[in-house]
Amino acid sequence: MITATRSTISFKIHAHWLLFVFIHFLEPQIVGCGESLPIFSSAGDLATTEIQTEYVLNEAHAFKLKYSDYTHDNSKNVISDTLLSSSSKATSSVALNNYMNFQYYSLIQMGTPPQYFRVQVDTGSTSLWVAGLDGNSKSRSDVGGAVFNSSKSSTFSATQTPYSMYYADASYAQGTIAIDTVSQGSVKVDQLKFGMVTRTSSEMYTSEASGVLGMGFANGEREKPIPFWQAANLDMFAIGMSGFNQDLSNPSKALHPGGVLTLGGVESSLFSGDINYVPLTNNSMWQIGIDGVSIGKQLIPNSGSNKVLVDSGTSLIGVPSSVAASVYSQIPNSKPGTGKYEGYYSCPCDTDPQFAMVFGGVSYLVSAKSFMIQSVKEDSTQCYGAVFSTSSVNAAAGESTWIVGASYLMNVYTVFRARSPPAIGFAKPVPDFQAKLNNMKWPVPSAIGENVAEFSVKTSAATDLTQHIKTINLCWVGIIGLRLISTFLI
Repeated sequence: MITATRSTISFKIHAHWLLFVFIHFLEPQIVGCGESLPIFSSAGDLATTEIQTEYVLNEAHAFKLKYSDYTHDNSKNVISDTLLSSSSKATSSVALNNYMNFQYYSLIQMGTPPQYFRVQVDTGSTSLWVAGLDGNSKSRSDVGGAVFNSSKSSTFSATQTPYSMYYADASYAQGTIAIDTVSQGSVKVDQLKFGMVTRTSSEMYTSEASGVLGMGFANGEREKPIPFWQAANLDMFAIGMSGFNQDLSNPSKALHPGGVLTLGGVESSLFSGDINYVPLTNNSMWQIGIDGVSIGKQLIPNSGSNKVLVDSGTSLIGVPSSVAASVYSQIPNSKPGTGKYEGYYSCPCDTDPQFAMVFGGVSYLVSAKSFMIQSVKEDSTQCYGAVFSTSSVNAAAGESTWIVGASYLMNVYTVFRARSPPAIGFAKPVPDFQAKLNNMKWPVPSAIGENVAEFSVKTSAATDLTQHIKTINLCWVGIIGLRLISTFLI
């Protein structure tokens, strides 16, 4: 018995040392566990100043539709499911087109055999929806992207539960909740509920996207679709958005490298230093606090808030009217918009305002190219700024609501963490961030739509990022080893 006891003790001691070795050497890899997937962007149909100006107006309209309907209780604010499950960018034929790399798409696979679709990555929406073809008829929704053909999927299940979206301009999208297998990269979810839209108003949705990949939180209603990432039991995901790599004087519908979406971890080769995690102030949405904003390193007084929504599906930066006025008062020759442009400001296009946002005690600079979004039709020397007033939304919500979109997010590496504790993290991109993204070697489908099985690969040389991504899966060996060892220590 004594020998047996000593043997057991000896094994446990060695196991503890082995556990220490695993933790010591594998901890950095565990932090980086996940799969990195490409994000694409395109310039869209914004060749004229008139269309570009309309886009600016649609951004504010989309924001109002998406965030003006708050319901209140004693514990939290919950955005209505009807507004969240829709992409309010679809309020006009321009709204989902890409302008200045502000809209970002990822690829998903749906059904068996898989059909491939581009969907907008949207942390401000709660579920996946795609345009669908009713197998019993020839009718289809009026979209520019590929359409899901449910009759060609052996794993598809229909339901009678309606899925509807209505917009303030009388446009609409209607369909039903459906169930099928959905994959993104190697992450697969069987029997995922999603919205299959089979009817829309004319020319509602004319971009390359087929729908929206909601990356927000489930609202708790049993019959409603659960976001893909939550259904896959992922604790985190991260987004690295590329910036300006196109000549907007020659717009094209061709997709361009738009960044990286990493499911289940982070892509450590894309950022430097530590990730600065800011805790959520509302666990039902990606909402955090902000210390304030600054112009030229001068902090704007009273510009802090604990209600800042981080939304990858929004292009601009919405702030209370008092903050917007203070920001532009520090930029020489700025002008407030009037009439339908009320809430917007313009300033000289050649100005670098050195606008920064301070989260968790760290200042993050927004580049001049990110800040200046579009020239004014009547005066090409003036440009609209990315910061605009959300006063009309704040009045409806009874809150001082902020929203932070792609104008800010393309300047940082962003991590969305659901547990331990829930938070959003920001890190500063590496100096060659844009080069890494633009030169990545990604396998992409040779076509989009039904039963696409062949893949083509970009001919550009692969960077060290491609090799780094291949090594990410090795971290799971470490995790499995840790779990096996821990069973002997119980």
